[in-house]
Amino acid sequence: MIALYEKGEQIFGNVDEFNYWLRKPFWNSNETPSDWLGTGGGVDFLTEELDKLAQGYPV
Repeated sequence: MIALYEKGEQIFGNVDEFNYWLRKPFWNSNETPSDWLGTGGGVDFLTEELDKLAQGYPV
């Protein structure tokens, strides 16, 4: 979880912006990234999504 927040802060510039992204629904869904924080697999999924964002892919 710490590594996820560090990566999020690096990509979004600060923790507040990363927290905003966590609460924003995924495209075409009511599900938010924060819904995935409860499991290890979910944290891995979000880490992969952040990697995609860093490479310029829309998520």
